[in-house]
Amino acid sequence: MAVGVAGNLLIVWIIKSSSRLKARSHILIANLAVADTLQSCNIFFMLVTAINGGYWMFGETICQITAFLTVEFVLASMLSLTTISINRYFKVMHEEKYDKIFTAKSIMIIISFIWTLPLMYAVPPLVGWSSYAFDPGKCLCLFRFRTKSSYAFFLVGTMTIPALVIICFAYFRVFQVVKLHRNRVWSLHFHQERSKLSSDEYKITSAVIIVVVSYIICFVPASVVNFIEILNSDFEFPLWLDFSSFVLIFVSHASNPLIYGFMNRQYRVSFLESLQKGSQTKRTRKNKSKSGDLHLQKHSPDPIMTSQALRGLDENNASCSKNCSTT
Repeated sequence: MAVGVAGNLLIVWIIKSSSRLKARSHILIANLAVADTLQSCNIFFMLVTAINGGYWMFGETICQITAFLTVEFVLASMLSLTTISINRYFKVMHEEKYDKIFTAKSIMIIISFIWTLPLMYAVPPLVGWSSYAFDPGKCLCLFRFRTKSSYAFFLVGTMTIPALVIICFAYFRVFQVVKLHRNRVWSLHFHQERSKLSSDEYKITSAVIIVVVSYIICFVPASVVNFIEILNSDFEFPLWLDFSSFVLIFVSHASNPLIYGFMNRQYRVSFLESLQKGSQTKRTRKNKSKSGDLHLQKHSPDPIMTSQALRGLDENNASCSKNCSTT
């Protein structure tokens, strides 16, 4: 939870403040970080419930809200990764079409779609198609896997599986190009066609591939457990297995900033540049403050000298008054 919130907010800050990361693809990465941040915050209820021995203490209303938000944020994160994989695919494999497809306007439409489509899956349990309830094995409120299996199949069949297929296909094709680039076995013709692709683009692609692989690894155990629960409602998993498989889903939200921060040089450089700019700004303000104080000291009267001058003036006035009266 701590790594997910702090790390993803750091990614958003780096992208926002760095001049290096103004490409449209980084806006999608920032959107992924926002979704991961929100879901990392939502883990608070799971954390408290686990510490409390698996007892839900927040009431039915909070249970419904957290379950709704879990579906919304997890699916928004999955759609963000899917969109990023498509973006990388066109950038590497069809660069001539990239600028036409991923314009500033289309990016905004895509982000709106990423946040509105999950509502189609999060709302049905509130209106009777399946239901949200507390699951002791997961220490969290979620839709029921063992009842209304049609909803679970709808979610898996129209969202989870298609997203994973698109992600795997896109990055398999991209990975082939990345592998060729790393092994330096390009032909001259291939190199001329891809000459516009900078080394930074390939490094970003490599980082995103690792993000997707870690995402799949985190989701596979929970997917298997949930799928078995759908097919066989009487089968009971050990508590540790059920809980651990679901915790892995939330680990994926914290893994993205770690991978970007430690494995991508462009983000590391941007982070250091942002820190340097911040330190320079503070230093400049401090210097201005010091120069202002010196300016005031030069033009402000010394209290001691002022006091002595006034005392001398009083003595002169007194002497003048005495002489005048004598005269």
